Amino acid sequence: MQCESLDIEMAFFRGDELLCRGAIRCISDENLQTFEGAEHTFQVTHAFERPACRVFISAARAGEHVFRSAMRVGVHTSDDLEAIDLGGGYSLVFKCAEVRLTQ
Repeated sequence: MQCESLDIEMAFFRGDELLCRGAIRCISDENLQTFEGAEHTFQVTHAFERPACRVFISAARAGEHVFRSAMRVGVHTSDDLEAIDLGGGYSLVFKCAEVRLTQ
């Protein structure tokens, strides 16, 4: 049986300041991962779907809600870093790798 997933390396910025980084693996089941920096916490809910995976980001600073962002990330392998403006001076820089596993 062949199983598909998408690995996404993520780095969250405010302006030029790196807030935190981490990686997720989008699989068919919805998952929640939390990434914590010095002052910020990013909760990323994700699930694998074709042609694009669901990714929902919720951010807090010192325990106070900052923003939410819902997006779809196309299933692909990145040639280079990609970036998305999340609003309010925040951005997400990411790189994707399509994974096919045989079980």
